[in-house]
Amino acid sequence: QMERLRHYARENSFTVRAEFTDVSSGLNQKRRGLANVLKLAEQGEYSKLIIEYPDRLARFGYSYIERHLKYCGVETIAIAEKEPE
Repeated sequence: QMERLRHYARENSFTVRAEFTDVSSGLNQKRRGLANVLKLAEQGEYSKLIIEYPDRLARFGYSYIERHLKYCGVETIAIAEKEPE
């Protein structure tokens, strides 16, 4: 999974500033990776967030997270629309 994201970043000449993973379910509210993504966006630390699928970022409320990131100046890029069945 991470390798596909790294490959996408290299292909698009993006500099990877950080990588975050959350082992827990997208339903879990205590997600350290997501908390760091939001915190660093609020601090202006990055301008693009590359994710594999939208529901990898959040099973519910994705549009709210995407809107907040956009407000912080961060473009969210999903390299695939949805997970394969």
